[in-house]
Amino acid sequence: MPHQHLKTLALLAITQCFQPPPKNHQSVVLLHAKGRGRAAKYHERRDAEQKYATRLLGLLTHERKEEERVAKERLEKWSDKRLEDAGLSLTDVRCARLPRGLYGRPVVRLEKPRRRGERAPPLLPRHHRFGSGDLCIVAPGTMGGCGAAEGTILKTGPRHVDVVLSSAQQADALAREPSARLDQCFSAVSYDRMRAAVEALTPNARGRDADDASAELRKVLTRDDAVLAAERAGGLTRRCPNDAAARRALHDVSGGELVDAQVRAAVAALTARVSLIQGPPGTGKTRTAAALLAAAVALRDRESKSRLRPEKRRRALACAVSNVAADNLLEALLRLNVSAVRVGHPAATREELRNHTLDAWALRLGGDDYARARPDARDELRRRALLDADVVVASCVGAGSDALAPWLGLAPRPGQSEDFLDFGLVLVDEAAQATEPAALVPLAAAPRATQLVLVGDPCQLPPTVLSRDAGALRASLFQRLVGTGLRPRLLTTQYRMHPELNRFSSERFYGGAVRTCLAVEARRVAAELPAGFAWPNASAPLALVAVRGAESRESNADAASISNEAECAALVKVVRELLATVAERDIGVITPYAAQARLIRDALAGDVEVNTVDAYQGREKDVVLISTVRSNEKGNLGFVADDRRLNVALTRARRAVVVVGDPGTLASDDTWRAFVARCEEDGCCVEGPSSEVATAPLP
Repeated sequence: MPHQHLKTLALLAITQCFQPPPKNHQSVVLLHAKGRGRAAKYHERRDAEQKYATRLLGLLTHERKEEERVAKERLEKWSDKRLEDAGLSLTDVRCARLPRGLYGRPVVRLEKPRRRGERAPPLLPRHHRFGSGDLCIVAPGTMGGCGAAEGTILKTGPRHVDVVLSSAQQADALAREPSARLDQCFSAVSYDRMRAAVEALTPNARGRDADDASAELRKVLTRDDAVLAAERAGGLTRRCPNDAAARRALHDVSGGELVDAQVRAAVAALTARVSLIQGPPGTGKTRTAAALLAAAVALRDRESKSRLRPEKRRRALACAVSNVAADNLLEALLRLNVSAVRVGHPAATREELRNHTLDAWALRLGGDDYARARPDARDELRRRALLDADVVVASCVGAGSDALAPWLGLAPRPGQSEDFLDFGLVLVDEAAQATEPAALVPLAAAPRATQLVLVGDPCQLPPTVLSRDAGALRASLFQRLVGTGLRPRLLTTQYRMHPELNRFSSERFYGGAVRTCLAVEARRVAAELPAGFAWPNASAPLALVAVRGAESRESNADAASISNEAECAALVKVVRELLATVAERDIGVITPYAAQARLIRDALAGDVEVNTVDAYQGREKDVVLISTVRSNEKGNLGFVADDRRLNVALTRARRAVVVVGDPGTLASDDTWRAFVARCEEDGCCVEGPSSEVATAPLP
């Protein structure tokens, strides 16, 4: 069976969704049906590529323009106070350069100026939206200053924000300014990388002459998707391992800790060209993904009697939709003692994992001279570091970074060094939350790979898309492949939740297939409910607190964001009651709307983590409180009606969940109505208090 390049696989399912060719192509199709003429096949492939590329590039253009429009409108039309109230800016701050940088990059600290007699700078607004890894702009606070500089948030504290800049001169100049400001930054880099990936995977769409990649692409486009998906392939091995060998490798790298469903999914992925793994909440999909990658490396090393030279070994490229998810994947690989390096800005990597970033690896190779080395010398050290790793980890868009750019050729060219970063397997975690162009970036970065593994859950949150015209981007590559008949392997044992918390999610979204691990079930059932709050059913870790307060649209920030003061007051009361027995770090507050998150965060004024549902995907807490916000006579739920958002919110808790909302409004949606009915049947409903919003600090 002929060898196929992985970069062709993403287009395989996509071509099934295109409209039939126009009438003037009918003769070409007939020729192909009769098996006559290479020209017919060529034109059919070319049409499919052009339609695919034109469609995706058009959607990307719409989304980019919408994000640019929103960012420009805020900066041009909003006042400084409105921007700061919305958490999008910090104004009137002082900028100071810190003595220690980050792997040769300068770091500046921004904080409010101290008032006379104060020992410490004032606290920053708690509702600001700046977090580690976010792109930002640091600019002088007055006209005629030194000019603005783009940066990356390193970390935030209650009184300061640390920002990594690219230029020491910029850092010194900003430090000399009497005041500065910090703003969110729109960057076109991610769009440029996604566009480049689409174009790299569809050479004919740009009218280029055919190269080796497009030749392979044209072959695959004429084949049936089920045939290709059924092919056996070894991503890091020259020969595809058999099932028994794959099982042995998985057992060895994981210590036998994987359960049957995880083993079956991983074995199928290790022996198939294209595979999907569906991981419902708490089922260990990231652990399964890491074990799969570790087993692939082990199988590669066993295939050769002696270890291949580093530059000759095939490697795996492991990506995730976000930096947080990429960090989780890296952490899981390190637990399995896999040689993994994290590509991306070090500031976008969790602090405890920064020693495993590409810059940290290069620093160990180059010593103290790395920070002072010329750019070309640093690139050489990074190249050597990449060749030392077995798995390269990045965000999906980060896979298109300059660090991997030198390796994007199909093969070493005449006169080029033999050192070549040859990716044989591409794995994308949280794939159902990635837009299709984002999922294509890793594929474009691994043009010689032969295996693709997508890990995700289409029953959880879809990709975030701003533009209505680009709404089709919400259909991920994972979903498209499912639509062509490629069946995901479902992980069926969850390790997070109390079995009663898992029951609704399992029955409503997964046909009852997801069961609770027996050890976890015994531990959760034996534990008492958190004291302090009067649970309506003392044997059920679930409560629906009915609050019929009026929702209000935020007027000083995001026009689309909504809050509900009555729900905020009720939720704050419950949190205070629970804090009698539960630590702040073990409580999480989730709400669909950013405005409500800011309202609750300011009302609590403590260390309880408050965030939107979208930001909480992949997270977990002992106790989770959910504010649903919507309460109106029309029963309008907006995007709260997306049942995937409900699935994510209800499955973040290990021990207990409290939902605060208006049952009448929630019942206008089928899934929410089923949840309300479940709470009523189990005696888990209670009327909420009618109190004002509490704003005093937590005890």
